[in-house]
Amino acid sequence: MAEEFTLGQTVYDRSGCEYQFDSLIPDGRALVREIYLVDGYDGGERYPADNPTILPAAALSITPPVRAVSQEVAEQVAKLAEVKEQLREAMRDVANQESERTRRLEALKDLPALARIEDFLAGRITHFAVRNSYSTKVEVLDFEAFARGTEDGGRRAQDLKLLTLFGRSNGDIAWKLNQYYDGSGSWIECHPCCSEDEAREKAAEWLQATWEAHRAAPDKVRWLKDAVDSAKKLAIEAPVDILASNRELMVKAASQRVAQLEEELAKARATVEQAATA
Repeated sequence: MAEEFTLGQTVYDRSGCEYQFDSLIPDGRALVREIYLVDGYDGGERYPADNPTILPAAALSITPPVRAVSQEVAEQVAKLAEVKEQLREAMRDVANQESERTRRLEALKDLPALARIEDFLAGRITHFAVRNSYSTKVEVLDFEAFARGTEDGGRRAQDLKLLTLFGRSNGDIAWKLNQYYDGSGSWIECHPCCSEDEAREKAAEWLQATWEAHRAAPDKVRWLKDAVDSAKKLAIEAPVDILASNRELMVKAASQRVAQLEEELAKARATVEQAATA
């Protein structure tokens, strides 16, 4: 091995220290200079020591020594490196999923109905604002009264009724609850809320929409009385003009009913007179 060394060549001892080779000594030893790293103008610079060191030539090599490791240890080290890489990959996936989750939650802020999903899963829903699909009636009900099904005899069931998010043709979305947990019953529109106050605010918002729709087209809003009665039950003050319109509609409906009953009464009397003279 010693014959391969040349003047100025970099060599290594068995501990991995670096030297500059100078020459061989006849007794099988070699003159070498230790290599030092020092700070210079261009950063770290390498310099050989001024005084040579005598080392056994047989202990020197032109490549750094590598510590011998058994095959079994080498295999375990390789497996550990593989596991570490898998762990890093899994952590990257988790970070990506968390980033995607954050992005989705930010998007949910623009769609209040979707934001209720996280509240529902976290068990924060306590009340519902509920409105009838065929009238203007609105209610505020607690979770157990509205979402929990009942068994025969009126006892509360373990199963929750089916809550589903519906998309409308106008681009709006709304929550609806089915009469039964399996979705085989009728649907009623609702708005999940995290408190009774929030549910009352939503109910008031629906009622306000009814007032505005009635003012815009009185003939198109049916069952105004249901909205007025709902407002009274929820201790929400209905506007004066809405109360006046409701009274007019009630008087009109009652007058029409009276006229209908009088007509039916007249027909009944005529039938009786005809039967009496037959």
